[in-house]
Formats: sequence, structure tokens, C-alpha cells
Amino acid sequence: MRKKILSIMLNLLALPYGFVVYNDFKMFLLFSFAFLLLIPYYLILYFVSFLEIPFLLIFIQFFSFVILFSLVIYYTIQSARTYPLRPTLTSFGKVANFFILTSISLVLYFAEDYLRSHLRLYTIDVRSIVSGSSEPSLRKLEYFYLRRTEFDIKHGDFVGFRTELGDNEGREFIKRVVAIPGDTIEVKTKTHPEGFNYLQIRLNGEDLKQNPILNPYSKDDIDLNMSGITVMREQIGNVVYNTFNGKNEKYQNLFLNLGKEIKLKENEYFLMGDNRNDSYDSLSFGPVKRESITAKFLSVYFSVNLKDFTCDASVLSEKPIFSLDENPCPSDWISRLQRSKIRLNRIGYKGFEEMTSH
Repeated sequence: MRKKILSIMLNLLALPYGFVVYNDFKMFLLFSFAFLLLIPYYLILYFVSFLEIPFLLIFIQFFSFVILFSLVIYYTIQSARTYPLRPTLTSFGKVANFFILTSISLVLYFAEDYLRSHLRLYTIDVRSIVSGSSEPSLRKLEYFYLRRTEFDIKHGDFVGFRTELGDNEGREFIKRVVAIPGDTIEVKTKTHPEGFNYLQIRLNGEDLKQNPILNPYSKDDIDLNMSGITVMREQIGNVVYNTFNGKNEKYQNLFLNLGKEIKLKENEYFLMGDNRNDSYDSLSFGPVKRESITAKFLSVYFSVNLKDFTCDASVLSEKPIFSLDENPCPSDWISRLQRSKIRLNRIGYKGFEEMTSH
């Protein structure tokens, strides 16, 4: 029984090495080519993504993993049952076969990596959020789908793009589309009658609807010190979402002097993070060209809050706003897992809400 459990665990963690335990080299080679199933898997996700049903993507991903794990477990058990029927190898034979199969696996490993990277480049990709620049709409440690090809870009969409500027050269960012080709845009720093600062956006001669709302977030929702932050409800067309506003200005507006109006050229897009005072975006480096936009955000499929910055209110009360460079909470994995919170209500989130006309 221990040998069977070991074989199953090896196959689940390092497929197909579990079959070596029972000298089942036929199954070893068969499952070594299982990576070819990535082709129909990614193609199905890609075509289903055009239906714009987030939970259908999640179901296909989950169902695929269940089927794969079930097949691995089933054939591992079958391999254990047929073990007495296979010839016993000498010690030299076991070592020789191990090295031969390992060599084959290494070649197939690089083949799998090449195939997976190219499928993700042209179909569906999965990424995670590592910064707070798009809070509260996209949150740290949220995992989401991106479509890499055949997508249109509208006001309010989240898109992925790469910049060639400075230390960020080649990095991919996720920001919201605020203005599209032909739009005129103007951004000003305004002081609201309630006493806080915010960035007022004027699009095509009209101010966007930006209204402060009561903070709807708890520390289970947002891993950020909310002291001094005002939540505003913003609307572009029929798309609505929340933004963070405060008095901190981490990045200088190097490109767009506040109060200056510009008109976007034919292939230019103006992108901003929803965490308005802590985002490196078009305010700093200007419009993004269409050829630099690499993907369109589809939906969140998993979200977890490790509470690295909201574990202890007494500690956080002394921290400055947006102080994300320092972690005041215990950073060992046991502590992080104990205080973590899976945000089930985030699964399937598309990055905005759509207003419906009545």
C-alpha cells in the first residue's frame, strides 16, 4: 500500500515518474506525451472565451484537471496491479532504464515548455496581480485570464501592455482603458468639498461621473491600509467601477501636466490604474500604442488575501498610506496561510460592472 501511495503521489507531483516505481515504462512513455493535450485544452478555452461567460472558463479548467488527475490515479493503480506480470529488472537494468527515461523526459519537458508558452502567446494566458496599482478593482494575488489575440478595446476595459521605459522595459502591466483613439482627455487634481484630493478626468469635453461612496471594503477584501483613502464610484459610458483616491502622490505626472488637454492619435490609448495615487500609468509615460497592448483582461478565476499588510491594526495605524514597500506582518508561510482568506466573491469578476437601462 505504501508503494502504491508513493507511486500515486509521484505521478501527481512529477508525472510520469510514479510509473518507474512499478517498472511500467510503457505507461511512463505514454504519459510523457500527455502534454500534447495542452493543444485542445487551450484551443477550447480560447474559443469559449468569446462567449464571455467567466464561470464557463473556470468550469472547463477545473473539469480538465479533475479528468487528468482521475486518469493518473486510475492508471497508477492499474500499473500496481499488473506489476507482478512484468519482468524483474537487475540493479543495472533499473539504473540504465532510469537514465534513459530521464533523458527522454528532459527532452519532452523542454518540448512541453515551448508548446505551453506559444499556446499562451496566441490563445489564453493566466496571470496574477503582484501590485496594488489597480486596487480595488484588481487585487493583489488575484489570478485571471487574458486573451492574447482577436480582441477589441473599449472604454473601461482592462488590458495588458508592455513598456520599454527604464527599469520597466519588457514588463507587462495591467491598466484600465480611460481614453481610446480620437478622444481628448484632461486630468486635474481637485479638492472635493469633503476635503480629500482626487484626479478629475475630463473626457471629450465632459467630466466623468466620479462620486465618493462609503468605504465598502474590510481587511478581508483589501490588503492595504485604508487610512486616508477615499473610495469613489466612477463611470465611463455604461461601465462603472470603484477607484482609490488620497493625498499621496507616489509617481510624478511626468507626461501629462495636470490640467493639460491632449487628443489621442489613431493608434493611441490612455491607460490608468484604479489606485489613482499609486499607479505608474499614462499620466507618467503617456499614451500606449496599440502594438504595445498584448492582451485583454477577461475575468478572475481565483483570489486569495494573505493579509501581509492588514494583519494587525495596531501596527498598521502607525504606517503611512500606501506603504507597500515594507511588510509589518510575519512573513513566514505558516503565519500567512493561517491568516489568509480566499475571496470567493471575486471569482468570475470581469473588472467592472455594466449599467443596465430600464
